[in-house]
Amino acid sequence: MGLVNRVVADDKLEATIEEMTRTIAGNAPLTVRCAKLVVGEALKDSQTRDVAATERAVGACFASSDYKEGQAAFMEKRKPRFTGT
Repeated sequence: MGLVNRVVADDKLEATIEEMTRTIAGNAPLTVRCAKLVVGEALKDSQTRDVAATERAVGACFASSDYKEGQAAFMEKRKPRFTGT
């Protein structure tokens, strides 16, 4: 599933966690919430998953201002300024 993508020495753990949390926090807020929702639903039994909710969340990400900002920032080779909308 790709859940483990890095193994670090004990003395590098704190720095690695800080780096990863900064990376996550730097992403579009809607996308982070969507990812959390999708992972949560994927972990549920298939009969209890709310697939419609995940589809709505993904659709909202693609329709968001943050999506457009992310594309523009990439094309302009700059850091995106996400607003959560």
